[in-house]
Amino acid sequence: MRAIRRSAAWRGLASVGAPVLALALASCAPATIEGSDPWVAPVFLTGIGPSIVLPGTTIRMEGDGFLDPMYGTNAVHWVGNARNGRFDEVFEARFVDAKHLELDVTDALFRTLGGDGGGFAGAVRIEVENKRAGSSRASEPIKYEAAVAQELRPTITALDSATSIYVNDPVQIEGDGFLLGGGEGTTFARVGGCFYPTDAPGCIAVETLEIPVEPETPTTRTRGAFTYSFKLSGIRPGLFRGSLEIVNRHGDAAGGVTYITPPSQIELTIAPSRITELGSNSASLGQFVDIRGGGFVGGDDSALTLLEVSGDFTSNDSGNTRAIDVVLVPEYVSGRHVRYVMNEEDGLGQEINLRRESGHFSGKARLVTRYGEEERTADEVPLSFEIAPLRQMVTVVFLPSYVESLGRFGLRAVDDLVREQTLRTAMTPYVGVNLQFIPELPEDFALYSVVEISGKDPNNQGLFGYDNTPGKDTNNLRLTDRIGGVNAQTQQDNYPGYGGVFIESFFEFGHGGEIAEPLFDQIFDPFRPARGGTPVNANDLTRGVPEVTDGRDCAQKLRARPNQIACAVWVLGNVIGSTLSHEVGHSLGLANPYDPNEFHNLGDQPLRLMDSGGSRPFAERADVEGNGTAVFCQEEYEYLREIMPSGDADERDRPICF
Repeated sequence: MRAIRRSAAWRGLASVGAPVLALALASCAPATIEGSDPWVAPVFLTGIGPSIVLPGTTIRMEGDGFLDPMYGTNAVHWVGNARNGRFDEVFEARFVDAKHLELDVTDALFRTLGGDGGGFAGAVRIEVENKRAGSSRASEPIKYEAAVAQELRPTITALDSATSIYVNDPVQIEGDGFLLGGGEGTTFARVGGCFYPTDAPGCIAVETLEIPVEPETPTTRTRGAFTYSFKLSGIRPGLFRGSLEIVNRHGDAAGGVTYITPPSQIELTIAPSRITELGSNSASLGQFVDIRGGGFVGGDDSALTLLEVSGDFTSNDSGNTRAIDVVLVPEYVSGRHVRYVMNEEDGLGQEINLRRESGHFSGKARLVTRYGEEERTADEVPLSFEIAPLRQMVTVVFLPSYVESLGRFGLRAVDDLVREQTLRTAMTPYVGVNLQFIPELPEDFALYSVVEISGKDPNNQGLFGYDNTPGKDTNNLRLTDRIGGVNAQTQQDNYPGYGGVFIESFFEFGHGGEIAEPLFDQIFDPFRPARGGTPVNANDLTRGVPEVTDGRDCAQKLRARPNQIACAVWVLGNVIGSTLSHEVGHSLGLANPYDPNEFHNLGDQPLRLMDSGGSRPFAERADVEGNGTAVFCQEEYEYLREIMPSGDADERDRPICF
């Protein structure tokens, strides 16, 4: 192999509607179940909403086991009563992720539900058809009651007034009839009045401004909040007195009608901006430093939040101390949160070599906010901070195709154990190197690499793994390689374009493969449906899966099924993890980082990770001979330690590289 998200937190979904009907829920029983795909995850529907739908409303469903469209379809089956009588309809849902689906209320669906004043009371379920496997699944039905309306008139019952806030804080509103955005339309807060600055006498007129109201959840029509924008009264502290109206501006599907509530009085004390805390006391290149407080501005070309930082930096390497005085531009997240990413382009990165230096900074920070011609400076706060050594984060993404292909191994039920073993194995060669494999996108790093684990090789070359990043990244200058998807630049070089680790290619080690080894079939045949095996199931998990610590136990025939499962997890996790380590090594410039044409070690040495594929037999990849996991050879390991130093060290004996 040449070296070449949204998941919304949908709370408040109705899981059970009012029991207004005696329903024949048996009619919602799955029609086609097992098929030929016993390893596919079950489907669950746990919530659906909102409880009032309009033309253009997005109905949101929450659960698990929903299928990526590349493998099949997700349908919503409604059974119950609508305005016009018995209702038994199936609609194709829009896939968001494995836990969320959406369905838009089109004009046709709106009319089918009875139009204005109509409704639905009954039950819904999700029906998943896996076209690749030729099987179907369905969730248990849950009750759902929804009223149908052409339009909604908003009301206000409570308002978060007579309180102290910062600029860009949310102001809570309770009421009813709020719109949820999208095709049905948007609810706005119309705010205007008078602002009395703390540092000047008299009233400054505040021009009326319409600000979107964000619902408390994507399906809640009774609670929401609008942001007290800096565009209302600027960034000075003071007192705002004025009025608020709630405006419902419906979408085109509802005729674009607008309704406005009577005005309510509102009074808010606007506090001066300030810093209250740092989210961490150390960070390295590419890592976020979260700054909390209030009154931050941004997200608009007219407003900016800055940090003036001054003090002394003491280098861990030299012990020398030098003065630092820089202005930093953090990323605006909200009025209470900004975050600065440690980078090489700004003043701090020019003063400190963040790739090679670490040390301690002691000094102070001062917050500066700007809006138009206005500038405000907050009180200084002490700042004590560690500049940490460079750490490379590598996110391992297990794609849906990996899960589907795992079923061919009969190991879908132990997916979590295979992933854990994969990450353990991948990390073993990097002990002593400041690199970390993680199973999710990091929240605290802006700069990180991604490796995708998928099923079949999209290049149709039967590759185990492939680094499709462009060229050698000697000294790891990029930090943001993506080994996965398609890389057009790589394709232009007449190399395969798709990168990642492809687990279906490992079947080449099995019966009939070009590099078949009997041990592969011995390990996996007890579970592989295509070989007459029985996939791991719930009963197996109830009995428990023992932990393997020595692969030599898996090199001989094991008759007890729990041990067979444990060995299959050990072997597959090791083969995936070893391939993952190898491809990441490519992306870091290996085998020889200083030769643009040398992608693998020359010759063949036992347990040498960057050897070519033909020099790494199945038993070595699987670690079933008792020799341990493959490692980087000596010069490669020294190179990695140089560009990503760690306080730990791995003293294992290593083969030579040359």
